[in-house]
Amino acid sequence: MAIDSAIGTCEGWGALQSSGGLCWPTYKATVRRNGAYKGSGGARDFNAELVEPISRYLASGWERVFQRRLPAILSEFATASQGHLETFHQAALQHARERPAIAAKSFLLASQIRTHKHTLQDLPDLVMATVTDLQREASRVSEPIIRQAMTNAYELCAAERGTASLVIARSVARRMLTMGVM
Repeated sequence: MAIDSAIGTCEGWGALQSSGGLCWPTYKATVRRNGAYKGSGGARDFNAELVEPISRYLASGWERVFQRRLPAILSEFATASQGHLETFHQAALQHARERPAIAAKSFLLASQIRTHKHTLQDLPDLVMATVTDLQREASRVSEPIIRQAMTNAYELCAAERGTASLVIARSVARRMLTMGVM
């Protein structure tokens, strides 16, 4: 889906200006700068434009997994772990009651169980904060990867000269996309 969309995006860069395309000097300046240029007509980032359909496609799945399913799973894990901890605690207390030499240490165990329960209660929030940071970082890596994959196409497009340069450059970029550079 992203490749199909990328071909149309790439063709749009070389379209006539009346159809939303770029003028030749802006196009040339943008490909010379690995797809990102800010000129008098505003900023253009070819790499971000190529990443956009990928991000759009992934967004609903990521939202479903990272915002709904994972918090619920982590919460269930914390609750189940607290239950197992409580079961262990009760068994340890019963064991201590049967052995008077250990009974004095059961107070220490009760103190530790409260601490561990609070830790387990806070665990889902701590994990989700880490996951959110990693998710943001993962979404930022796409654009540099696209830029690197498109470097050869940008260089070929920037090297074009002559009256039909924009058409040839658009053709080169499209060929790079369809050859699986991305």
